[in-house]
Amino acid sequence: MKIFGKWLAVCMAVVTVFSLGFSSVSAAEATDDVNTNACVNVTLYEHINYGGRTWSACVDSAGYRGVGWFNDMASSLKVSGGCVRVFEHAYWGGRSLRFCQGSPDLGSWGFNDMITSLRAD
Repeated sequence: MKIFGKWLAVCMAVVTVFSLGFSSVSAAEATDDVNTNACVNVTLYEHINYGGRTWSACVDSAGYRGVGWFNDMASSLKVSGGCVRVFEHAYWGGRSLRFCQGSPDLGSWGFNDMITSLRAD
Protein backbone atom coordinates (compact mmCIF):
# COMPACT_ATOMS: atom_id res chain seq x y z
CA MET A 1 0.00 0.00 0.00
CA LYS A 2 2.95 2.35 0.68
CA ILE A 3 4.20 1.95 -2.90
CA PHE A 4 0.74 2.65 -4.32
CA GLY A 5 0.45 5.82 -2.24
CA LYS A 6 3.82 7.09 -3.44
CA TRP A 7 2.96 6.20 -7.04
CA LEU A 8 -0.35 8.06 -6.77
CA ALA A 9 1.37 11.11 -5.30
CA VAL A 10 3.92 11.16 -8.14
CA CYS A 11 1.18 10.83 -10.77
CA MET A 12 -0.80 13.68 -9.22
CA ALA A 13 2.31 15.87 -9.16
CA VAL A 14 3.02 15.15 -12.84
CA VAL A 15 -0.57 15.92 -13.81
CA THR A 16 -0.46 19.17 -11.85
CA VAL A 17 2.83 20.29 -13.45
CA PHE A 18 1.67 19.51 -17.00
CA SER A 19 -1.70 21.18 -16.54
CA LEU A 20 -0.23 24.52 -15.50
CA GLY A 21 -0.35 27.09 -18.27
CA PHE A 22 -2.19 24.89 -20.77
CA SER A 23 -5.67 25.59 -22.02
CA SER A 24 -8.14 23.29 -23.71
CA VAL A 25 -7.54 25.07 -27.05
CA SER A 26 -4.75 23.52 -29.05
CA ALA A 27 -2.03 25.63 -30.66
CA ALA A 28 -3.38 24.82 -34.13
CA GLU A 29 -6.85 26.02 -33.21
CA ALA A 30 -5.50 29.23 -31.70
CA THR A 31 -3.36 29.88 -34.79
CA ASP A 32 -6.30 29.29 -37.12
CA ASP A 33 -8.47 31.73 -35.16
CA VAL A 34 -5.79 34.43 -35.29
CA ASN A 35 -5.20 34.03 -39.03
CA THR A 36 -8.91 33.99 -39.85
CA ASN A 37 -9.59 37.14 -37.83
CA ALA A 38 -6.57 39.04 -39.21
CA CYS A 39 -7.09 38.13 -42.87
CA VAL A 40 -8.38 40.91 -45.10
CA ASN A 41 -9.42 40.18 -48.70
CA VAL A 42 -7.96 42.66 -51.15
CA THR A 43 -8.39 42.92 -54.91
CA LEU A 44 -6.34 45.42 -56.90
CA TYR A 45 -7.52 46.51 -60.35
CA GLU A 46 -5.42 47.75 -63.25
CA HIS A 47 -7.85 50.53 -64.23
CA ILE A 48 -10.18 52.93 -62.41
CA ASN A 49 -13.73 51.81 -61.64
CA TYR A 50 -12.55 48.23 -61.04
CA GLY A 51 -11.55 47.51 -64.62
CA GLY A 52 -8.73 45.62 -66.31
CA ARG A 53 -6.55 42.86 -64.90
CA THR A 54 -6.78 42.00 -61.21
CA TRP A 55 -4.56 40.81 -58.37
CA SER A 56 -6.21 39.31 -55.27
CA ALA A 57 -4.91 38.12 -51.92
CA CYS A 58 -5.91 37.42 -48.35
CA VAL A 59 -3.61 39.73 -46.40
CA ASP A 60 -2.72 39.55 -42.71
CA SER A 61 -0.87 41.93 -40.42
CA ALA A 62 2.04 39.66 -39.52
CA GLY A 63 3.71 38.50 -42.72
CA TYR A 64 5.14 40.57 -45.53
CA ARG A 65 2.96 40.87 -48.61
CA GLY A 66 4.28 42.40 -51.79
CA VAL A 67 2.14 42.59 -54.91
CA GLY A 68 4.68 40.90 -57.18
CA TRP A 69 3.98 41.31 -60.88
CA PHE A 70 1.21 43.84 -60.10
CA ASN A 71 3.76 46.32 -58.68
CA ASP A 72 2.83 49.96 -59.44
CA MET A 73 -0.16 48.93 -61.57
CA ALA A 74 -3.23 49.40 -59.32
CA SER A 75 -5.71 52.15 -60.15
CA SER A 76 -8.61 50.93 -57.99
CA LEU A 77 -9.12 48.44 -55.17
CA LYS A 78 -11.74 46.54 -53.19
CA VAL A 79 -11.37 45.51 -49.55
CA SER A 80 -13.52 43.15 -47.44
CA GLY A 81 -13.18 41.66 -43.99
CA GLY A 82 -11.34 44.57 -42.39
CA CYS A 83 -8.94 47.35 -43.32
CA VAL A 84 -5.75 47.29 -45.35
CA ARG A 85 -2.80 49.67 -45.45
CA VAL A 86 -1.14 50.07 -48.85
CA PHE A 87 2.45 51.27 -49.26
CA GLU A 88 4.32 52.81 -52.18
CA HIS A 89 7.53 50.81 -51.54
CA ALA A 90 8.52 47.25 -50.67
CA TYR A 91 8.50 46.05 -47.07
CA TRP A 92 5.93 48.65 -45.97
CA GLY A 93 8.10 51.60 -46.95
CA GLY A 94 7.28 55.09 -48.18
CA ARG A 95 3.91 56.77 -48.09
CA SER A 96 0.87 54.73 -47.08
CA LEU A 97 -2.90 54.92 -47.08
CA ARG A 98 -5.49 52.97 -45.09
CA PHE A 99 -8.62 51.60 -46.79
CA CYS A 100 -11.57 49.88 -45.11
CA GLN A 101 -13.67 49.70 -48.25
CA GLY A 102 -13.10 49.96 -51.97
CA SER A 103 -11.81 52.93 -53.88
CA PRO A 104 -12.79 53.22 -57.55
CA ASP A 105 -9.99 55.70 -58.28
CA LEU A 106 -6.70 55.58 -56.37
CA GLY A 107 -5.60 58.67 -58.30
CA SER A 108 -8.03 60.75 -56.23
CA TRP A 109 -5.86 59.80 -53.23
CA GLY A 110 -2.62 60.50 -55.10
CA PHE A 111 -1.85 56.77 -55.21
CA ASN A 112 -2.50 55.74 -58.84
CA ASP A 113 -0.03 53.07 -60.03
CA MET A 114 1.94 53.27 -56.76
CA ILE A 115 1.09 50.23 -54.59
CA THR A 116 4.04 47.90 -53.96
CA SER A 117 3.24 46.27 -50.60
CA LEU A 118 0.33 46.01 -48.19
CA ARG A 119 -0.80 44.57 -44.85
CA ALA A 120 -3.95 44.23 -42.78
CA ASP A 121 -4.42 47.23 -40.54
